[in-house]
Amino acid sequence: MKKFVLKIFVFVLVSVSINDSLKSQTGYSWLQPAPTGNSLVSVDFINKDTGIAAGNKGAIIKTTDGGNNWFSVNLNIQTDFNSVRFVNSFICIAAGKSGKIYKSKDCGASWTLVSSGVNTDIFDLDFKGNSTGYAVGLSGTVIKTVNKGNYWFSQNSGTSLPLYCVKFINENTGVAGGYNVILKTTNGGVNWINLNVNISPVSGITAISFSDSLNIVAAGNTPSGDVYRSTDGGLNWIKHSMDIHRVFGGSADLVRSISFFNSDTGFAVTSYGTILKTFNGGVNWQQDSSFRPSFDKTGIFENVFVSDKNNIFITGGGGTVLKSSDCGNNWIIKSGFKNDIRASHFLTAKTGYCAGEKGMIIKTTDFGINWTYQDSETEFNLNAINFSGNNTGYTAGENGIIMKTTDGGNIWSVQKSNTYFTLKGIYFTDALTGFAAGGNESNSTGLILKTTNGGEIWNSSYINLSKGIIASVFFTNNSNGYACGANGIILKTTDCGLTWNENKGIPFYLHAISFKDSLNGLVCGSDGSVYKTNDGGLNWNYIKSGVYKNLFSVKFDINGKAVAAGEQGTVIISSNNGNSWQKKNTYTYNDLYSSYTDDNSFLTVFGSFGTALRYSETGNSYTPDKLSFEGKGALLFQNFPNPFNPVTTIEYELKSPGIASLKIYDVSGKEFKKLFSGFRNAGHYSVSFSGAGMPTGVYFIELITSFQSVIKKMILLK
Repeated sequence: MKKFVLKIFVFVLVSVSINDSLKSQTGYSWLQPAPTGNSLVSVDFINKDTGIAAGNKGAIIKTTDGGNNWFSVNLNIQTDFNSVRFVNSFICIAAGKSGKIYKSKDCGASWTLVSSGVNTDIFDLDFKGNSTGYAVGLSGTVIKTVNKGNYWFSQNSGTSLPLYCVKFINENTGVAGGYNVILKTTNGGVNWINLNVNISPVSGITAISFSDSLNIVAAGNTPSGDVYRSTDGGLNWIKHSMDIHRVFGGSADLVRSISFFNSDTGFAVTSYGTILKTFNGGVNWQQDSSFRPSFDKTGIFENVFVSDKNNIFITGGGGTVLKSSDCGNNWIIKSGFKNDIRASHFLTAKTGYCAGEKGMIIKTTDFGINWTYQDSETEFNLNAINFSGNNTGYTAGENGIIMKTTDGGNIWSVQKSNTYFTLKGIYFTDALTGFAAGGNESNSTGLILKTTNGGEIWNSSYINLSKGIIASVFFTNNSNGYACGANGIILKTTDCGLTWNENKGIPFYLHAISFKDSLNGLVCGSDGSVYKTNDGGLNWNYIKSGVYKNLFSVKFDINGKAVAAGEQGTVIISSNNGNSWQKKNTYTYNDLYSSYTDDNSFLTVFGSFGTALRYSETGNSYTPDKLSFEGKGALLFQNFPNPFNPVTTIEYELKSPGIASLKIYDVSGKEFKKLFSGFRNAGHYSVSFSGAGMPTGVYFIELITSFQSVIKKMILLK
């Protein structure tokens, strides 16, 4: 019988609770992926229905239907969680950076910060029994709790090496893996013994399984995927290999996590997106590379959890959740796993387009809430998109691909660019005249193409054979244009691309260029570099940006503010033409390649793993009502009358169609009645509930959707 722990309505200062996924108190919202686009580093299930996943920047999501639908638990904190575990049906613990540990007593609905006693990063948790848990981390950190995570005390691991993983088979016997070391305890962590495994080459043990008293499997982060297996409780070890294939170009694909159902059957996942399966205790592994791209992209998968012999879950970058219900033969994407967005172009606040990885082109007509995929007729990565009119647009990318639409994106047709070089930027000055910039990174060739007939024919406007690729192009009018690229090159034309003059001497790779007017312009690039001109490009002056991450995009918004975006979630904003910059807290580590600010001062950034993340630049919360569109959330209104006897009315509102349920619980957490469960269209609903035959007391209403859970208290008074 399902129970839940009731929320305490008087919170201590460190308590945080679930919020509407579209009404963040910090003024930001994930448009996609939803419910989060941050990397999910850990996942755990307490039963076949209830699971929780946690990751970067305080990301926690929860499922109550076996992983088919997930909703966000917004903590409004930015702790990077490395591990999350259930203690029992109600209590779960999340731990991560700087020794931070959070505890939930209501199955993930609200969380409280507890003291771990350490300030080193915690990498893994494990609980056994009703109360006992262990955590491991940097500098050989081992801490233990015997009261369900309320209090933690340190143990002596006997090593100062980082410990990455821990697994116990009961309250006293467990193993921990770390950098070139595997430890074991049989007395509850009082003593930890180095098992002296011959880990060669020297590497970190990043994942470990301890399925019974004899069988231990440990995975190392070596390029071949070394596996160390013991069948006698750690006395003797045999080294095996997963034989992981290198990614195209030679990058190593490293194991991130393993999980076993029993001593024979287990799964592993890698950073580049490989899934591996064994049926003989790790001796041999079958590989599934269907989720791994051919190019270098790390952080695709982070964790794997085997719930039972059939159900397996994988989490990873961009809020990815995969589920298999047939022991890994087939996988269904339940959340995330979206292609990178490399460029965006908005015609109005409502209507915009994005282009990106694997030929992706998507369109929104409702402020970015919903996106439709368009047929781009290519699998090449697209790096740029630009519209010359309401329905006419162009996109450009790898292998010289240029495509055009004349009907708002319903049909995209490939144009003849006469090049196989990668194209990084595209810009049209009018309906007929446009420019595309790119080159070849391997031999430092750069070029700019030009069309004067709406893309039917493209000819060379500029080419260099050794000065570097041209990454961005921008025009202030039909004649004056600018471009920038590798090796600090800046180009200017005053005759619509007939000739280009070079400006040299900047020691950075310049990724983007933009102008506010005919005089004031900005370029940005590697290592946080920003240069400014106030004389139409005659002189460029270095401006200290305050960041050192690569910047990929710079744009002026309609109010004159400048926004630059870059790697690992970097965004800087200038309100004075680029003279000074302020770093924005973006609540993500995802690389950001483009941005757009609408006339309501909502900034949206786009990037890796399909990131579309929106912020309020006025300090207001981002809500559906603010922009008059339907979001993905739900509202549960207070029942009336309240107190009631015996009949009351319960109203709720669904912002989008989907699976929902409405349930009544008594004060003990026992599910008293299910008012409905199933598919509902978006809209406002009213339900009459009778308390006849029920005793006087406090009851709780819970509305559950795919995106959130909302609880209201009601009182039956007879």
